[in-house]
Amino acid sequence: MRKPTDFEADIAGLLEPVLHGQELLLAYPRGRHTQFQAHPAKVTVMVPVYNGQARLERCLKSIASQSFADYQVIVVDNGSTDHSFNLACHFAAEHPKFLVYQNARNVGRVGNWNRCLELATGDYLKPLMVNDFLLSDCLAELAGVLDANPNVALARVSVTTLRDGVEQFWPLFDTTCCIPGPEAIKLGVTRCNPAAGPSAQMFRRSIVEAHQLRFDTGFDWAADYEFGLRLFGWGDLYYLRKPLFRFEVTKRFATQTPAWRELRDEVEVICSSVARFQDRLGPETVALARARVETLFREHHEKCSAPMDYIHWESVWRAALAGHPGLVPATAPSAADPVRSTVAWKNLASALSQREQALAAVN
Repeated sequence: MRKPTDFEADIAGLLEPVLHGQELLLAYPRGRHTQFQAHPAKVTVMVPVYNGQARLERCLKSIASQSFADYQVIVVDNGSTDHSFNLACHFAAEHPKFLVYQNARNVGRVGNWNRCLELATGDYLKPLMVNDFLLSDCLAELAGVLDANPNVALARVSVTTLRDGVEQFWPLFDTTCCIPGPEAIKLGVTRCNPAAGPSAQMFRRSIVEAHQLRFDTGFDWAADYEFGLRLFGWGDLYYLRKPLFRFEVTKRFATQTPAWRELRDEVEVICSSVARFQDRLGPETVALARARVETLFREHHEKCSAPMDYIHWESVWRAALAGHPGLVPATAPSAADPVRSTVAWKNLASALSQREQALAAVN
């Protein structure tokens, strides 16, 4: 067994058990949980982490370097098996605006996002994924937007991706703009996720608490997408066309999500949101949403090549058709290349036949 370092021993001495609902969490350092609860800052930055030690320090340093001062940070470790928890505690020991929690059990990736929501106390909530990092004015700019626009539920900045050291700017619109909630919902069901990923956002805790909004743990990939559309049921979207954070594209987290699960999630977000907000969406928007669902199925079908791709694709289509018959095409959209589709389906049938023969031989 590895001998604890002096600092690990110090951590153990300053850990504090905190009862959260029926869950017992560990908090570091002792006393800071009570302090944050009693004296919340305007902004709570929420950093969920699981085995993120490689980029955690960069993430936390980017928060500590903000030009905006009225913030607190909660890092919620989801039972990491690497040194993430110790690294976060070491940072919190030197930075009084940082508080570290550790779940007693792994509650899942999206479940840990909800744990962050439940522990946050600020007027404004700023998620930050551990792979990503903020530029120095990010908190100031987003908090300023929410201060100046009480009708805005969620403010976001432009996405800049970082892949293998190369940055790429992905603006949603040509200019900074405020989009009414109903229009943001329409955009979400007909075109894209208008709220972008969590690291781009800041939103109001008052709306989250008033309507008990939580991320839906049934989604593998699109929990933030669906959460954002529900927020727009209670306020507007403000798009700030500035690159104020970096989203690093890696093989971790959602970037590992299989394409068929992304398809399943995106279709479910569109269909469930149309059902939820049908009184605010006219027939033209519903028709556009239906066309987008069909396009998503067709485009994904065209990318299928291996037998399992088609099995997953048909499974998603059949489940979506059963759940949302009015929005999902009743006839499976076929690939644009019928020759490739025919060959692939023959390969699938052959593979299944060989599998059945092999199982029969074993039995």
